[in-house]
Amino acid sequence: CRVAGTGVAAVVSTASKLVTAYRAGIAVRFAPTFTSFARARTLVFTPLLTLTRLRATLIACVWWLSAPVFVALYFDEQFQRGAFPPEADAIMMPIVSFAIGWLWCTPLFVIAIWWAGHRAPRVFTWAAWDGSRPWRVGITSVVVCLWVAYAIESLLNGVQQEYAISMGWAVLNVTSALAVRALASAPRAARSPVRAELRHTDRSDR
Repeated sequence: CRVAGTGVAAVVSTASKLVTAYRAGIAVRFAPTFTSFARARTLVFTPLLTLTRLRATLIACVWWLSAPVFVALYFDEQFQRGAFPPEADAIMMPIVSFAIGWLWCTPLFVIAIWWAGHRAPRVFTWAAWDGSRPWRVGITSVVVCLWVAYAIESLLNGVQQEYAISMGWAVLNVTSALAVRALASAPRAARSPVRAELRHTDRSDR
């Protein structure tokens, strides 16, 4: 019995060592592959979960600059479906009104994006929140929530009426709204010590 027990223990020990060596060999052999998978996961998912100041600004600018294109395509589709009479100028009135409003609001958009992002950190998440400015960040989040709700309603209407243009515009609206909210709500970067000292000196002189 002792001999049999010793033999079984030796077999189990040898098998365990072989399994360990086999696993170690696989780990060494496929280590570059595992590393490549980890790098690919980082390259794919990190941009999706995080934002940069430049990326958020570009998303907002793409949304704003693509608005005339989407509006033109939308009215063209409406015209093709017979929503506007072909012999009247009814379709020109909303187009001209949009163009005037878009041109008038473009400087305000530029100022708003600059104000929201000029002191934002270089990298932040989509759910960024600055606890030092709860009221301002909270109001911004409420406005963006209303914006997203309107975009989702447009998306559902587009799905129901089979408007691909409305669906694409709604998706772009939601993405840009969340990006602008994160840009405006991210913790503010610290001011430059030189600027802070100059501001303090200027106040002291006054």
